[in-house]
Amino acid sequence: DFQPPSGELKTLIEAQWKSLDNFTATFSAQTAAVQGAESGLTWVSATNGSGWGWLGYNKGTGRLEIATLANQDPLSPT
Repeated sequence: DFQPPSGELKTLIEAQWKSLDNFTATFSAQTAAVQGAESGLTWVSATNGSGWGWLGYNKGTGRLEIATLANQDPLSPT
């Protein structure tokens, strides 16, 4: 069953995107190229076909970042 983000993740999303709806719209728009026609959106990653969209935390900036990667490549720390 779907559970929306809570705790620290919810706090970070709302601080950065002002609302969960704004985050969802931004994530969908930035990962649309790898999602294709169907939405595979989850709160961690989205996938359809040949790519993935990830939500990661950048320890250096203290901010969340949306990244897209080809194929099934995992998000790597930088």
